[in-house]
Amino acid sequence: MNSSAILLKPRRASRSPSLSPRRLLPTLSALFFLLACAGSRVSQGSLHESPNLVSQNAEAKARLAEARAALARGEEAQAEALFRALIVSYPSDPLREVAELELARLKLDTGKSSEAATLFESLGRSKHPEVRERAAFYWGLSLYRAGDYAGAAERLKVLRARRLKASEAVEVLLPLADAQCKTGERRECLHTLEQLAKRQDLGAAANLRVQERLQQLFEAEATTDEARAWYEELEASNPLWVYAARRALRDAQVLGDRERAAAIAARLQQEGKKETTGRHLSARGPTIGLILPSSGRGREVAQHVLEGATLALESKSPPGASTALVSLHLVVRDEQGDPALAEKAMQELTGNAEVVAVVGALSTSVASRMAEQAQKLALPTLLLNPSVSIAAKRPWAFRCFLSSEGETQELSEVARRKGASRFAFLGPEAPFSEAFRRSLEQNVKRKGGQWIGATTYPSSTTNFAFLASKFSAGGLDALLFSESWRRVVALAPLIRGAGQGKIPQSTMRFLLPSASYHPQLLAQAANHLQGALVSLPFDLANPNPETSFAARYRARFGREADTYALFAYDALMLLRQALSRAPAERKDLPERLIAEDLAAPTAGPSPHFASSGELRRATRIYEVRDKDLLLVQ
Repeated sequence: MNSSAILLKPRRASRSPSLSPRRLLPTLSALFFLLACAGSRVSQGSLHESPNLVSQNAEAKARLAEARAALARGEEAQAEALFRALIVSYPSDPLREVAELELARLKLDTGKSSEAATLFESLGRSKHPEVRERAAFYWGLSLYRAGDYAGAAERLKVLRARRLKASEAVEVLLPLADAQCKTGERRECLHTLEQLAKRQDLGAAANLRVQERLQQLFEAEATTDEARAWYEELEASNPLWVYAARRALRDAQVLGDRERAAAIAARLQQEGKKETTGRHLSARGPTIGLILPSSGRGREVAQHVLEGATLALESKSPPGASTALVSLHLVVRDEQGDPALAEKAMQELTGNAEVVAVVGALSTSVASRMAEQAQKLALPTLLLNPSVSIAAKRPWAFRCFLSSEGETQELSEVARRKGASRFAFLGPEAPFSEAFRRSLEQNVKRKGGQWIGATTYPSSTTNFAFLASKFSAGGLDALLFSESWRRVVALAPLIRGAGQGKIPQSTMRFLLPSASYHPQLLAQAANHLQGALVSLPFDLANPNPETSFAARYRARFGREADTYALFAYDALMLLRQALSRAPAERKDLPERLIAEDLAAPTAGPSPHFASSGELRRATRIYEVRDKDLLLVQ
């Protein structure tokens, strides 16, 4: 635990029976906060969304948008500076509290729980109910992250009266249940989990997290007496009863009480609960550990990963397959964006003989730690991370994701086949953009092409008039444009116009990485993107809703899949295929995953890994023709 976490632990009781005014102030502050939140029944939007406060100040709105854009690019220091500047410059504007809330969330997501808790406590005195409500949630979460479980439980309980949406229910009630268990309030924990388990709207991925927590409570935390009491008290119609029954059955078997064990087994069979325990810590068969930031900054991405993995487990073997895909179980561990928690989770899962591999590592710091542990523990680990160096020279680590190097190589290779030899780069001054610039320059020079140069600009740039003359000198075949799709829509006409008279529009191609694509891109700018090459891992050429990953994901989860969902799906399909050949053991996986005849039915273009631990191919290349994308490679 870091020093910021220690600061939030409950203070020891004073030796004096009386409280000084200084000691009384925090108590009164917390009481005021709780009463204010409890008295507000107005709820606007999700707890994870910023409150919808209206400002008439265009400059304040622009500052907030700039800070959010910096945060979306991963430029946390710049985002913090911009949030603070807005707070100081516009102290009476409604957006000040929005900036304070987002700054506090940034502190929480970067592990500064003590600072975050202080900010959220202050926001609890806001005159806006939606600000107070969000502050209550994040204050409780800050205390939970810092290890102050009693304080976290006290504050998160306030939100139980809120009409929680499905995603909110998981994010509020799971930490609440965990805090209650850690403070010895296991019966309260049981009631909180029951509230979650009875919901019908959580979805497969969220249900998996709830099932995991229930399994942990009944199998690892509850005493024998508690489990016995719960088994006798709960009705069989209660979704928690099956967990209590299975624990009671296990205890009876351990104690040698054959008569009781037979009676419980008969009751389970009678209730039709024989195979409905969800995912187990010690599942009866090969098990994959998912190590994700389920309650951290990457929780939205983690949800997509869970959904992609769930869809993979539900997938059937392709027609005509020589071997049937093995069935797998999942166990989920929350690393909260903390490499130390990810390491602890890997060590725990390694001790379970049924766990044959782990998947995760959304952040680079977590990915590096997991790659080290994969080698140390001899545990096959598939990393959903864009950093190519993390799996290098580590036979137990595999990288299952896109990378700037991989996308640039594929885009420039296709461009060269189509006659391009002179390359340039355009993009903002940001780490993700710099990675593409560096990769393109190295690739062009290594392949003997002509490097024209790079044009970069501050991320906050709003005036792009300089582009009207930048490319007017001609001599350019391909321009790698690393930007958001909205910027591509806005700037492509300007760049095309700059070349008229010097560069025939048909000869200069845009090269667009996957992050620059959106379904609306062609609808809004197809005329200016003709001939552009676009990197996308999805198979857009498959129209069959029964086999198309994108169509199946949309039908299953009601939204479009992103790249994290796709590569989580592929990671599980690669593992299912590799484990289809008996025996299904950890030691066999590294060799099987790189076998050229693996032929896993993945959604992406690579059916196996290379010996380097990288996917053979991580993306597909499409060409813009009219308003369509046609597969080129």
